[in-house]
Amino acid sequence: MFLAFYSKTRGAARELARSLPKDLPPKLLQSSGKVLSANRITTILERRYALAQDFGRENKLGLIGRAVYANTFRWTLLELGYSKQFTSVATEGLVVALSRRNGKLSSEQTK
Repeated sequence: MFLAFYSKTRGAARELARSLPKDLPPKLLQSSGKVLSANRITTILERRYALAQDFGRENKLGLIGRAVYANTFRWTLLELGYSKQFTSVATEGLVVALSRRNGKLSSEQTK
């Protein structure tokens, strides 16, 4: 039961990470010729974070579930060729988004 749940969680995180290169290819971030604005990158990431929040709400992710989701997201981004710096920032934003419930930090975060 638990293994199936975490398998679903990992699958959803991989799917989320694999959707990112459509809007924000890793090579575009690495090339110095084309610079994306911080607002554009933030908007793209926030759309992904909203999807992650929906998944977290629908599946009632707890602390361990959020950790599994975030770590899978991080490792998938690295496999896709994103830099460690970008991956860390994107994952940090994801963790904050997953920790929010209805726009507020969850009770686990406020204790």
